[in-house]
Amino acid sequence: MTKTRLTCFLVLACLLVQVNAAIAKTISDIYKESKNSIVLLIAYDRNNIPLSLGSGFFVDANHIVTNYHVIDGASRIVYQIIDSKNTNEVKSITGFSKNLDLALLEVSGNNKPLRISKVLYGEVGKKVVAIGNPKGLTGSVSEGIISGVRKHDSFVFLQITAPISPGSSGGPLFNEDGEVIGVTTMTLRDSQNINFAVASHLIFELEKKGKNWEPTVPNSVFKPKKGSTGIDLIEPRVTNIPGGQFAWSISNKTSNTVKNIAYILVFRNARSGEVLHYQAFKDPRELPPGLSIRNTEWMDALDHYQVRGESIYPHSERSLYGYVLVELRVLSYDIVESKIGVDVLDLIR
Repeated sequence: MTKTRLTCFLVLACLLVQVNAAIAKTISDIYKESKNSIVLLIAYDRNNIPLSLGSGFFVDANHIVTNYHVIDGASRIVYQIIDSKNTNEVKSITGFSKNLDLALLEVSGNNKPLRISKVLYGEVGKKVVAIGNPKGLTGSVSEGIISGVRKHDSFVFLQITAPISPGSSGGPLFNEDGEVIGVTTMTLRDSQNINFAVASHLIFELEKKGKNWEPTVPNSVFKPKKGSTGIDLIEPRVTNIPGGQFAWSISNKTSNTVKNIAYILVFRNARSGEVLHYQAFKDPRELPPGLSIRNTEWMDALDHYQVRGESIYPHSERSLYGYVLVELRVLSYDIVESKIGVDVLDLIR
């Protein structure tokens, strides 16, 4: 290579480096350009009690995209742009997919949408930036890299190292050019920065499919997990004497959210061990780790007895003599899995 050619080559190389540097944006640039397009979402139940908190962003002037699990079961949804203190109402849910864990929300106004990639951007090792509202801390920024691209038929999501937490769900994931390439969705618990985002091109697939689009999922993707341990009985007691109204709570001592808990309550004579009564239940509600569900049931078979620890009470002008011990026998429960097909992932709630 001649000296002249070498000089030209070096000049071209320097120009390419300068062009790349000009295209790539700093994290500060990405935040400043996008902060008026990212929102905090709060979903309320029918009693106007907060149900969940998450993130979202504008895909056009009148639509916000977020995760379906952020708004699942909501009777009312409000949003607040992260750089504003004004709270606004969501008008309606115009499209959703439980499997993709995506939802489109219609809003009023002329809002500024983000620039969103319509093709899969999944170059492993490239830097990414996540912006959301973890634990309600609005406009929190984190960075990392794409550490993998996971595909299951229509499902495509990016494995990332950018830290996300509950409340980050539905926030935008940016590439170095400030373009949205994903929707932050989930994290693998008890791991070191193994987090995931739904690929952004699936937003446009959802828009085209209409109100409710559920892609076909191969049976091999979903692997239901069940359990039968870690559910405890707490506070069993008679609440209506002598009517036989019995109240109790079951508590989730596992590390997973569970649902469809099938169990039997067994009532024994505290002295003889004789089974006095038993009754089976199945509770479809989801029960997160560390929380409990309260239940009340009329059990006529118990109106001649008392739960151990309760004071003796009169019945038909006689004092009852029996004490009852209550046993919990858990038959099974379902472990709540990711809605987008990865059985080892726990959704951020």
